[in-house]
Amino acid sequence: MLACDLLMNVRASRSISGEQVTQLEKMVFAEGGPSRDQLNLLCLIDTYLERPHPGWGPLFARATMTALEHAPERGQFSISLVPV
Repeated sequence: MLACDLLMNVRASRSISGEQVTQLEKMVFAEGGPSRDQLNLLCLIDTYLERPHPGWGPLFARATMTALEHAPERGQFSISLVPV
């Protein structure tokens, strides 16, 4: 599933399944950690969620912490959140 399709599904249902969490985890950590665009996508998904799968919180926290830990290496020092 493409990221845009996943985002549209989450936005419509206001929930995320365990399978979707697993897909996101594979996508985000395929190269060791999230890119800035991937992190922005996760932040946007988080704003839509009303009924997250129990695996969502740990994935979101891990991705955020990994991005922040590696931000100086990538020349990124801030995360821009997209308003809803």
